[in-house]
Amino acid sequence: MDYFMDSRNVVERLLSVYHEHGKILVAFDFDDTIYNTHNRQSSNYNMILELLQELKPYAKFMCFSCSETDRFPFIEQFCKNNNLRLDVGVNENLIDLEWSTRKPYYNIILDDRCGLRQTYEDLCTFLLHVSGENINRLINPRR
Repeated sequence: MDYFMDSRNVVERLLSVYHEHGKILVAFDFDDTIYNTHNRQSSNYNMILELLQELKPYAKFMCFSCSETDRFPFIEQFCKNNNLRLDVGVNENLIDLEWSTRKPYYNIILDDRCGLRQTYEDLCTFLLHVSGENINRLINPRR
């Protein structure tokens, strides 16, 4: 099996980064990850919003979006209104890299088109390890 197909290895890497740097770098998509872009019935995105709240002491955050730049103020305001901290502007890198690239650097990304459920579960496991708190409300939400 490929090494990072095992969630234990994904979580272990996140824990290693956290212990080395004191924070992990979390990117999240906007449309249909934290915001109901297509007005889907019964979709409130509270699970992801709550997870991002719980991660605040342990992470730095960026929103990685395919939106036009004129939509960035709306995205930033939505995050502010929902008490989501953005440590940089939309699509900006959380750290300075020694090379030039279009892809922002992050340790993990929450994205509806990119294994959202697995990433959510891996971040919940990470939280369980670093917070020492019972996070069953995130893992087994009553929704």
